[in-house]
Amino acid sequence: MRQALIDYKVIVLREQFITDAEHIQFGNRLGNLTVGHPVWNSGDVAPEVYSLDSADNGFADVWHTDVTFMPRPPMGSILRPVVLPRNGGDTNWADAELAYLSLS
Repeated sequence: MRQALIDYKVIVLREQFITDAEHIQFGNRLGNLTVGHPVWNSGDVAPEVYSLDSADNGFADVWHTDVTFMPRPPMGSILRPVVLPRNGGDTNWADAELAYLSLS
């Protein structure tokens, strides 16, 4: 999995209905986990979980990176939808490494 993530940048594992604890357990198999978010309070979830709700001021609906501003950012993020909208709810990805390498 780790090599596939390095090679492809994004991996989609469909139909994985897991709990927060199983989500954390999976992440720990890939490496040491960081705190979900250093300044955003995700509420009543484990510290490793960064919970976003698109109904909460629309923050999940804008372009963002996942804690890459930290001095030692995580190698990646594991996203797990809990409630999906009937329409929309798309997640888009950008390859920042390719963008950087494409600069003149």
